[in-house]
Amino acid sequence: MVHGAGLPYSLLLDAAVRLARRTGARLVLTPFAHLGDPADRQNKIRRTYLSPLNVELLRAADVVLVQTRSERDALAKAGVDPSRMRLVGMGVDPAECTGGCRTRGRARWKVGTDEHVVGHLANKSADKGTNDLLEAAARAWRDGARFRVLLAGEEMNSFRTFWRQYPFQDRVVNVGELDAGEKRDFFAAIDVFALPSYVESFGISLLEAASNRVPSVAYRLGGPAEVLEDGANGVLVPPGDVAGLARALSDLLGDAPGRARLGDAAARLAESWTWERVLDKVIPEYRSTDAPWSHEHSPHYCQS
Repeated sequence: MVHGAGLPYSLLLDAAVRLARRTGARLVLTPFAHLGDPADRQNKIRRTYLSPLNVELLRAADVVLVQTRSERDALAKAGVDPSRMRLVGMGVDPAECTGGCRTRGRARWKVGTDEHVVGHLANKSADKGTNDLLEAAARAWRDGARFRVLLAGEEMNSFRTFWRQYPFQDRVVNVGELDAGEKRDFFAAIDVFALPSYVESFGISLLEAASNRVPSVAYRLGGPAEVLEDGANGVLVPPGDVAGLARALSDLLGDAPGRARLGDAAARLAESWTWERVLDKVIPEYRSTDAPWSHEHSPHYCQS
């Protein structure tokens, strides 16, 4: 068996297809397709991930493991055989993200013990919603809200350009990538987790926040739209609605009982998304004795 992942790196999937066909192995592909805003007619993200080349690669697989129903539906519409797709999702390991110290984390990042903190852990970029989050924070601050933003992760160029001109840098703690201990302290230190991302095939960080009883605010698209239920275990905002994002953050930070209620529900959600649950779906595909596709199903450019 050969298991390949993931888009948009077509070269990696192409190598998996070539190896499987050369050896006669069963081929499993996980695309992690990012679909962007479905209402955006100029959706470059979807066009990139579901290019003719990428779809043809996925069509060569015996099994395609997808993360969400929306990903499955988009791939089917693009031409991938629905009977060969399996909906598996992702999981969370609480040991990797819980057990941090709120006091230590806030001291490390110089955040006051009585301050409200919005956390964001991602590759900091426009696509991941970092810029939208900071624009929303600026709106909330101008309207009188009081909180700090804690950003963590690698910086992308789209964020660096935005950050150089951002007028409220003094209200943002901008740190780099976190080690294992810092990551646990990060989730212990924050009050709300924000992930207004346009490119989230699932959203493991939402489950990590949930494991710490921290409620999340996210855009209603991709994985977050299926992982979270608005008002029940998180808050979902229409994609690109920066004003709505600002209101959601302000409202949640001003409602301690509401945060506790959503946090408790989020923790129950995280308990249902374990790696054991995911592997129960994946391992049978590894062990399957179903015959692989014949070579005639391979894309012509993958023949050797």
